[in-house]
Amino acid sequence: MVTKIKLFTSSKIKNCIACNKIKQLFSDQSLEYEEIDVVTNREERRRMFKKTHSFVVPIIEIGDDFFIGFSNKNSFLIIESLKKYGLWTQKTVVNLQSNLKKTINNNKIIWIATYPRSGTGWVRSFLGAYYFTENGEFFYELLEKTPHFLCDTFFGKYKSKIDEKKDRIAEYWIPAQQQMEWTHGNPDLNFEFIATHNKNGTLNDNLFIDATKTAGYINIIRDPRDVVISYSRYMGVSIDNAIDHITTDGMNITEENPFPEFRLNWYNNYMSWKEQGEKDGYPGIVVRYEDLLQDSFKYFSKIIKFLTDDVGRGTYDEDKIKKCIESTSYSNMVKLNEDGYYPMTKEYFKHQNWKDILTKEQRKRIEKKFRKEMVEFGYEI
Repeated sequence: MVTKIKLFTSSKIKNCIACNKIKQLFSDQSLEYEEIDVVTNREERRRMFKKTHSFVVPIIEIGDDFFIGFSNKNSFLIIESLKKYGLWTQKTVVNLQSNLKKTINNNKIIWIATYPRSGTGWVRSFLGAYYFTENGEFFYELLEKTPHFLCDTFFGKYKSKIDEKKDRIAEYWIPAQQQMEWTHGNPDLNFEFIATHNKNGTLNDNLFIDATKTAGYINIIRDPRDVVISYSRYMGVSIDNAIDHITTDGMNITEENPFPEFRLNWYNNYMSWKEQGEKDGYPGIVVRYEDLLQDSFKYFSKIIKFLTDDVGRGTYDEDKIKKCIESTSYSNMVKLNEDGYYPMTKEYFKHQNWKDILTKEQRKRIEKKFRKEMVEFGYEI
């Protein structure tokens, strides 16, 4: 069976340097590949996102392997993948990224810890616009600067071991943080934003978080009745299946992903971050997704004040907060989606549509399981 190579690019991005470099590599090796435009091919774009948790192009798919971008590290991993599939013919490996400075990252990590379908993309977009632009204007490539942790960027070199047994990824949680390279490319900013849905704490005696590398965390909570609606649509499963997922006691393992996540139920996942943060002594903030929707300025300001005052990262700029809110607003995100820049639907920011969709029995299942916790967070029962 011939191994297929796919290169995901965007027709909206002119003169993509990384895209041109990977095309040159394929050309030098006389490799055939399929170039997929994420703007026009929404089906492939969504498949790519489910596999990589990344919106950033280029993404390279070689057989079962995925590579995000074309960094110094990725150039080596891409060549190793081509060798694995018998596609690499050059005997002498050259440094394809010799002009890039490879630096082990001593930055502190600020975790964006959410349950799936709870506003991760919105918060990542806002923080990217706030911390990595001068004018607060969001654009697609900023998501590369607030990446998901459990992806090829950080775990690619461990993939063969993880493929043998999925829970082996826990052995590499801490090494991946300790050996992390720059994700945003600006050495003047001494912190990294990393997103995750993973539980905090331990698995097989392996800690998820390196407390010495952690500055703090942001936890976004969303009404579980809304979570199941969004999760059902996004994953293409029934609402009852989604309810099973968020209410199950014990561990949910996303084994279908190359780099699996280990999650608890809706409330226990949040508690794992709260309890481990208190134990290890790093600060955290919890914000309701619904509050971000209702009073964006107040609650995004609360997040920035937490980062500047409690975590000690960045400065507070009221005008920039307003600009970032505007550029990551529902209407702007819908437009970006229509233009092919952001894989979401118009339902992405809807709040409390569970009232129109959930049956009485489905609602009762969720409320029976989480009644006390929902009241704690101010959700109506």
